Amino acid sequence: MHYGPPTTLHAIPRASVLLRVDTLRPDRFEARQSQFQLGIHRYSVGLAERDNTMLSRHPSTSPDSSSNPSADSPFVPSLLHRGWQQSKRTVKVGITGKYGTRYGASLRRQIKKIEISQHSKYTCTFCGKDSVKRKAVGIWECRACKKVMAGGAWTLSTSAAATVRSTIRRLRELTEA
Repeated sequence: MHYGPPTTLHAIPRASVLLRVDTLRPDRFEARQSQFQLGIHRYSVGLAERDNTMLSRHPSTSPDSSSNPSADSPFVPSLLHRGWQQSKRTVKVGITGKYGTRYGASLRRQIKKIEISQHSKYTCTFCGKDSVKRKAVGIWECRACKKVMAGGAWTLSTSAAATVRSTIRRLRELTEA
């Protein structure tokens, strides 16, 4: 698969372009040759002097030039001068972009939440640093103090564990009082 910019005429050697022109019918040769030369001139934006002359021919960039550029010097749109930008990759899918179009959008949305929580760092209750990471299913390790804790499958603390802790604390307060 090709990820770079598309191959344009400035990437093709001039000899191969002329070979392509020679294979056409002789009566269309002159018109085709002028079109290819125009294309070569238009897409060879890598040369600095040609960039400068094309930009100076544009009416908005040079105030002293006429408002109507001449026909022999074509205007190259600013899109060609910008260069190639990388694509944004994902808009909404995030970490679940690796699944592509498989499994359906709603399942991938649920998995996205789970995978973000399982790969994130949590605060250690022993040393207070944000360095607790998941080691395996239900096993969480603080990379700073090397403590190993039991937790949920994809979060350090589950809602059921929070309920159990609050119940134990409430019962302990009742027995102490």
